[in-house]
Amino acid sequence: MENFGLHAEHEGYLEQLELLDLSSEKDALHAIREWLVPSYQEYWARTSSGQDRMREALRAVLSRWGFLPHGPSLPGIDSGTVSSRGPQEIYALWRQFYRLLWDELFHEPFKQIANTDVLQERNDSAFVNAPGQPERWGAAPQYRSLTHWDALLRTDDWRENWPPKEG
Repeated sequence: MENFGLHAEHEGYLEQLELLDLSSEKDALHAIREWLVPSYQEYWARTSSGQDRMREALRAVLSRWGFLPHGPSLPGIDSGTVSSRGPQEIYALWRQFYRLLWDELFHEPFKQIANTDVLQERNDSAFVNAPGQPERWGAAPQYRSLTHWDALLRTDDWRENWPPKEG
């Protein structure tokens, strides 16, 4: 998801995407069905465990926050011609969008993870750069607590440092 805008630009649908209001269920479902579901299905076809890994990673993030803390700007929610919205309203609209995405990707009820405090995010560069290619991960995994993102979500400028710079 973090590369949704770049993918839209590369594939030639950025203008169409920017005209949508993803706070509207109709527009959100259009974007999800037209561009997101097909690209995720293409990813899953390349790796046997891709869909399971994607489902559980998304379940963890949605259970903790209800949206992707390092996700893209979404037209009509936090970019484009949006009137001034407070962070809580934006977060609620993001949650709505990501629940629709869950429904369209997996066609199953969302089951909340009760204790996300025990979960960790793998963040070594070998994994981050090739999450669908376990043969490239190497033997030195690195992890951090999901609480890393909690501190960033408490500020209005949390996106300024995403993605992290190497070195």
